Amino acid sequence: MAKENKYTEELSAAMEKANPVLSFDDAFKGIPYNKIHERPNGLPYSIWELATHLCIAQHTYLHTAKDPNFKSPKWPDEFWPTEKNPSEKEWNQCLKDIHDDNEEWTKLVREKGDKLFEPLAHAGGVSTFDLALKSARHSSYHAGEVVVVRRLLGIWKK
Repeated sequence: MAKENKYTEELSAAMEKANPVLSFDDAFKGIPYNKIHERPNGLPYSIWELATHLCIAQHTYLHTAKDPNFKSPKWPDEFWPTEKNPSEKEWNQCLKDIHDDNEEWTKLVREKGDKLFEPLAHAGGVSTFDLALKSARHSSYHAGEVVVVRRLLGIWKK
């Protein structure tokens, strides 16, 4: 049981932070709404597009782990936003959804305890641990990209 608790603690920490010094909330904190649409220096994505992609993927991993009847969006088209100019309300909802799904992931990982490693038949035999780890890695990668875009836009903290 001690080994599972250690994994649970480590995985929960990974769900809450993009890396050891940056939380997901920090990566997105203070972004001016008028900058979320910009694609700096020829990059193929904006902060909005990265945030939405991160949100969709994180939601997909989470609900694949929780719900045997969940239908994943089609890759790649349904994993990226179709709306390029969201309202401020849509932007704020996206950030809230990222935050809420992070909290839900952490709760699920802690609740699973020693069942964290059991294969999920509806998910091709991968475990909740596998899905949570994939989600954490994916989210960390894109949170890092958000920081790079913020630097290029001149809106990252000094």
